[in-house]
Amino acid sequence: MTQDSLTYLRKELQLLDNEELQEVCMRLARHKLENKELLYYLLVGSRDEDAYIAKAKADIEEAFDAMNMTSAYYANKSMRKALRIADKFIKYSKNPITEVELLMCYMQKLKHSGVQIRKSNVLAKLRIRVLTRIERAMEKLHEDLQFDYSERLKLL
Repeated sequence: MTQDSLTYLRKELQLLDNEELQEVCMRLARHKLENKELLYYLLVGSRDEDAYIAKAKADIEEAFDAMNMTSAYYANKSMRKALRIADKFIKYSKNPITEVELLMCYMQKLKHSGVQIRKSNVLAKLRIRVLTRIERAMEKLHEDLQFDYSERLKLL
């Protein structure tokens, strides 16, 4: 099956009436969990970004609470899982404030998790990559927000 361009698909969607468009959206949501999550964000989460961020933070906290700390290997896997959860929420939102908030929440939970980051080179590099991502996302924000977030970043 060949892929058509987005322009062609947009024109075809414009030809559909409301009922047919709803049916197409529901079929997309049934086929893949990621489509369903994105559709949920577009319909519900984008209206109240603060509630969306709070839900994302709760999911990140759950991942840290379930962290396996028996060895550095398992701690790394658990930390990466929590980061994947944050990345999923960031990908749907595409809002720099959401990205900074969620990554700072991740770093704060990492700091208070009790993981010996300095003993593992892999964990230290992961921490540095996340801090770099926070700084890059902060560059997209207004100067006042940049200042506020930079103050919080210094605490991490």
